[in-house]
Amino acid sequence: MLHDTIWVTDGNLRRTNLYRLDGSVISTQPWQFEDAAIAVSTGRGRSFLQGLFADGTGWGESDGHTMTMLRGGPELPKAVVRMSRSGRTLDTIASVPTSHSMFSVLFDGGMQFGQQRFADGALVIGVPSLSHLYVVRREAATNEGSGYVRVLALSATGDTLWARELPYAPRKLEKASADSFSNQMQTSLQRSGASVEAIRRALCIPQFRPPVSQGFASEDGMLWIRREEGRATVDYWEMTRDGTLTASTTVPTALTLTAARGEQVWGEEKDADGVPFVVRFRIAK
Repeated sequence: MLHDTIWVTDGNLRRTNLYRLDGSVISTQPWQFEDAAIAVSTGRGRSFLQGLFADGTGWGESDGHTMTMLRGGPELPKAVVRMSRSGRTLDTIASVPTSHSMFSVLFDGGMQFGQQRFADGALVIGVPSLSHLYVVRREAATNEGSGYVRVLALSATGDTLWARELPYAPRKLEKASADSFSNQMQTSLQRSGASVEAIRRALCIPQFRPPVSQGFASEDGMLWIRREEGRATVDYWEMTRDGTLTASTTVPTALTLTAARGEQVWGEEKDADGVPFVVRFRIAK
């Protein structure tokens, strides 16, 4: 949502569609990758529009770090950039770590790649109405002592508005969950010719769960941080636009909260057939 307009980024057709609240189409803006050939040839990748700011410009993320990894290089930080609505990169807002976000397995005759299940790379969450970005650092802990979730608020031009460190108690990754992911990937990737050793090297299975799994921001700038998975319920931390942690909400793990406004919050659940539906709640404090 941007004021009274719904914008939808269409990654497959590489365009942005704008709609009125009644669902009628306002406009369709194709993305123009003017520097695509240079970006691909140099391995920097291209930037893909992720969201809009209040002034109509947007923010996007470069896929150069993914391209480097798929060519056998290390997983590099990801560039977060300011973009025109047509997809042209205007300047760089920030560089954020992408540790353990994807895996790639090379073998004779090809390569397989995919998403890590226990990714702990930074999340970037946009707030269109405020022209802000939240960067949530969520690296998995390496010991049983206190861990920290680090949240950074940035303006659309990359200026730091505030930074917070939120302590938490690390929770060990359950052996059953780790083994399930490892066995699933081995079964799938071995069919392509990858060795067990190569698969094990590529997968990231930390000792402790990453402290944050998802997040979103409401129209008034409230940041909702979904904590680690693995239990019947999951907590959401709620932070105000000035970085104050004000509340925690517990919901069933099957429910994913996606939006909030005032005293209402919306989420997505799936029925027994896996069909998603939207549910709405009133926030009681």
